[in-house]
Amino acid sequence: MMKLINTFYLMVALFLGATSWKLLEPVLAKNGTTVISEISSNNQNGGKVSVKLPDNLTNKQFEMLNFAYEVAKSDGFKEPKYLQGIIMQESKAGSMNSFRVAGLTNAVGDRYFGIGQIKLVAAKAVMSRFPDMWKYLDTKTDEELQARLIVDDYFNVRVASKYALIMGINDNPTKAITAYNLGPGGAQSVNSSEHSYTIKVKSHAEKNKSVKP
Repeated sequence: MMKLINTFYLMVALFLGATSWKLLEPVLAKNGTTVISEISSNNQNGGKVSVKLPDNLTNKQFEMLNFAYEVAKSDGFKEPKYLQGIIMQESKAGSMNSFRVAGLTNAVGDRYFGIGQIKLVAAKAVMSRFPDMWKYLDTKTDEELQARLIVDDYFNVRVASKYALIMGINDNPTKAITAYNLGPGGAQSVNSSEHSYTIKVKSHAEKNKSVKP
């Protein structure tokens, strides 16, 4: 039975990956004509990026942003709103159902998965640092970890929260947010306070104050 469950997750993951639309092309916002350009994880999509928080969040967005707040608070974030900002920036809080696998032109190991756009290597670092996280999976395999990141938004948020902690979200939020996007090495090579991804995450975090924790 367990093998069947794992096979199901893997098949779903492969299906979603194959059908994901090209994430780096502009899309039209549902609440108007504002063009939102999806930003790549290395911040090199070749064009100006503009992000607009929807005027009216969907029930799904409310649910995921509130869940992110509660998870961050449980994990000891000094400012749980920053996890909300990360989740909003990475996937509009999961409002686009096809936003599951990014970087399809990258090697498999360099792709990003799910609502928090988590790299497999980042997820494995989280599972190593916080072994209790394995309780959310049936097996300790890369295949199930990747599949769960894609299909399980709640698990993905938990991993995103732990990864932000590893990046130092409580010590230096600005640099940690940049590191979430570029990795700890990449964060050393840019001015975090002027990094567009970091600015937008903080902007989302402030706007998300209307979300009830």
